[in-house]
Amino acid sequence: MAKASAGSADLPDKAALDRIHSKLSAALDESPTVERRFTRRVMLRTFGLSAPASSLRGAHVVFKLSSSVAGPRLIRCHVFDGDGVMLPVYARNLLLNDASTTFVLPSALNDIAGTYTIRATDVVSGATAETRISLK
Repeated sequence: MAKASAGSADLPDKAALDRIHSKLSAALDESPTVERRFTRRVMLRTFGLSAPASSLRGAHVVFKLSSSVAGPRLIRCHVFDGDGVMLPVYARNLLLNDASTTFVLPSALNDIAGTYTIRATDVVSGATAETRISLK
């Protein structure tokens, strides 16, 4: 596991994720119930994150997470301010059961105006999606 620095989550490092991916890929390759042509597609699922370009401070901004493949997935959402500092008060875990779900950023009136980055990470695969929003 990678060491957590101030304001970061304790997530597996790239080498650990590569080992996990290799083991899961090998298990899928050997499975008699999974067709070989679908193996890589299952392991490398991606998802998207969409949002409005801007919003007013104090508004509850809704972000849509979508996936081309349905199935239960644990998604961790982090919000970063304009300086790249993670704001842990806005971090959330989401369960993506269907093809889409939403993440709500309940911005505060006293949040600093600027561009914020929202990063969604699939906890198991490490796949990420990012978007930016300008809070005015």
